[in-house]
Amino acid sequence: MNPAILTLPLLLLMQVGETPSPPKLKAQLHAAHASVAPGGTTELAFELEISSPWHVYHPILLGPGLPTTLTFDAPAGLTVGPVRFPVPALGTSLGAEFLGYEHRVVLLAPLTLDNTIKTGTSLAIKANLSALACTDTGCVPVTASATLDLQTSSAAGPDANGELFKKARAALPPPLAKAPYLKGSRALASHTQVPVLGSGELLVVARIEPQHHIQARDPGVEGLIPTRLFIEPIDGIELGKIKWPAAHVRDMKYLGKVREYNGEAVIRVPFTVTDAQFKPGPVSIRLLLQYQTCTDAGACYPPETAEAFVTFDVVAKGSPAVLAQTGVSPTSPAAQAGAAEPSTTQTPSGGANPSLLLVFLGAFLGGVILNIMPCVLPVISLKIFGFMQQAGEDRGRVFRMGLVYALGIMGSFLVVAIIMVVLSAPWGGLMQYPTFVIVFCGVILALALSLFGVFEIQLPGKAMDAADAAGRREGYGGAFLNGVLATALATPCTAPVLGWALGVLSQLPPMVMGAGVLTVGLGLAAPYVLLTAFPTWLRFMPKPGAWMVTFKQIMGFVLLATMVWLLSILIELVETPEFLGTLAFLCAVGMASWLLGRLSLNASAKRFTATWGGVVALLLAGWFGGFAIFSGSWKQIPWQTWEPGSPQQLAAEGYTVYVDYTAVWCLTCLSNKRLVLETDAVRKKLTELNVVPVKADFTKKDPDIQKDLRKYGRAGVPLNIVVPAGRPNDVIVLPELLTQKLVIDALEKAGPSLQQPELALKQP
Repeated sequence: MNPAILTLPLLLLMQVGETPSPPKLKAQLHAAHASVAPGGTTELAFELEISSPWHVYHPILLGPGLPTTLTFDAPAGLTVGPVRFPVPALGTSLGAEFLGYEHRVVLLAPLTLDNTIKTGTSLAIKANLSALACTDTGCVPVTASATLDLQTSSAAGPDANGELFKKARAALPPPLAKAPYLKGSRALASHTQVPVLGSGELLVVARIEPQHHIQARDPGVEGLIPTRLFIEPIDGIELGKIKWPAAHVRDMKYLGKVREYNGEAVIRVPFTVTDAQFKPGPVSIRLLLQYQTCTDAGACYPPETAEAFVTFDVVAKGSPAVLAQTGVSPTSPAAQAGAAEPSTTQTPSGGANPSLLLVFLGAFLGGVILNIMPCVLPVISLKIFGFMQQAGEDRGRVFRMGLVYALGIMGSFLVVAIIMVVLSAPWGGLMQYPTFVIVFCGVILALALSLFGVFEIQLPGKAMDAADAAGRREGYGGAFLNGVLATALATPCTAPVLGWALGVLSQLPPMVMGAGVLTVGLGLAAPYVLLTAFPTWLRFMPKPGAWMVTFKQIMGFVLLATMVWLLSILIELVETPEFLGTLAFLCAVGMASWLLGRLSLNASAKRFTATWGGVVALLLAGWFGGFAIFSGSWKQIPWQTWEPGSPQQLAAEGYTVYVDYTAVWCLTCLSNKRLVLETDAVRKKLTELNVVPVKADFTKKDPDIQKDLRKYGRAGVPLNIVVPAGRPNDVIVLPELLTQKLVIDALEKAGPSLQQPELALKQP
């Protein structure tokens, strides 16, 4: 049970003076449209006016109180929810902080009508609010209701209550992933599945824009607005103490030492499913992050509040916990759960509810148009190149090649349809999975290298007659794989008409939506089937000749540009170490392609097997080795940013400081970090002695760091030093090549910090 509820009787009985008259409530229910078509959507606004000095609570409780809830009574065929609350005010009542609303509040909820609803009818909708109204002298449970008669029509009606909805939407907290100056941030759970009586962590990964920072939980200076994290209580789930990241300490003129978060700050909250009778199933926890952003130059912006939802599944007691996959840390999750965007207030067509035939026609035309979108351009170029080669060939074979290519497209679109229907994934959702994007980059790079002549792809269609001239033609396997490639490149794109069609399909029954997705595939494949069915059309293409070699190589550069585009997607999905691991893997793909190019058609079986074995070994080494070198256990140590004199200043304040002067282009530095510093033994010693780790990044030219390097007798990085607590001048300088023993011995010689630093390491 929520602990806050246990204090409710006390709240109701507390009277420290004359009790004010009960609150006066006025409730109204509004719709965003005058009428709605069957199958369409609109938005509901519940407007509540509360007499002063009363307030009601937000669903996130900070202490005693009850969450405000809003439910709806609506006819069958209507779906309402979820309810969205505006940014609450942070106040104090009865000696405790609360998040709540005074005077007036507007709650929003999307409304969807089923296709079975008849037009020309009036739908009676009732909204019921339940809350606890409080003042400084007492609390009283309250309820309020409002009704609305919503008209249905064959087409969506005009907008209604426009100003009210405009202000209400503006008052909503932005999703954390799109919050001002925190774009790309996310809220996660460390496990996708947590058993009853099991534990996990909630994580908020705040990505602060470069040259900006947000105030720390304790800014260190009165008047600065601290960063706060508010979490919705869930019955049966106990939250632990919030673990705030180590703050960057900056000495500012006139203000003194200010504590800030910059770069990427990870907030961790342990939790345990403590109720042995907790019903297994999905759990969604609402979070609010309150923060103030300032530029590093000193300009500050008004405080913001962002919203996010963390989701995970609670499973039966004794079931294994399932870790989520992510780059945050070895125990952090991959599933991103941002606050949902407000539901649209229009039907997908922007007006009338379209017929199913029109939607499928739009899906087909959208698929046809995809052929000329930049995403699919590289494959189109390859197919045109193939058509030029086939122009004088047997008509039946050319047609069969077109059908096999179409089969590759349709088979791939069948997989896409299954993913969208079964997993409720969005169009282009595969691009949200880093592994898919990384493998796809490797495939695109290999194809580009083949067009440059580094190697020839020996496809099944060629294997039958490799010695014959016909073996130089594209095989059936190649045609099928080109169809798969076209689909992979097409799914991130939304062509004209296609976006509208997919928007409508997403609201239809799953099997209908799946059929619509397959129709997109038909549209994508249709032009090629027609060209191969009527090969006389191919005669209008240029005659084959030496110029085709140049054309093929130009297409290789087009594929490389496509890979760059894919990498621009990947950089938003992974952390820097994983991105560097991807580049290492792509190097391995290049080496494997070069090795494959050394294999001739008349090679012996032994040479053939050895070469392909080497190719597979290179790819595996690039995949596992690259990510192991660049990812590994990095980012476990919360390195603080070096500033001139900061290690000595921290030591003078009673902290033992370890300073790593490093650069991303320094291989010795990377080796020291991977093999020595970021190991359990060194990390354990740093934690045991409460050492503050500081990183001096010399990747870019920095005269202050250069001055320190010369001070300690070094011309460049790496340089590692230990500054003992209370003895800032007794610096211990370590050699360039580190070992665990050298580092641990130096730390023990320096001794522990003289006080518990807030910047101390967390135990692994």
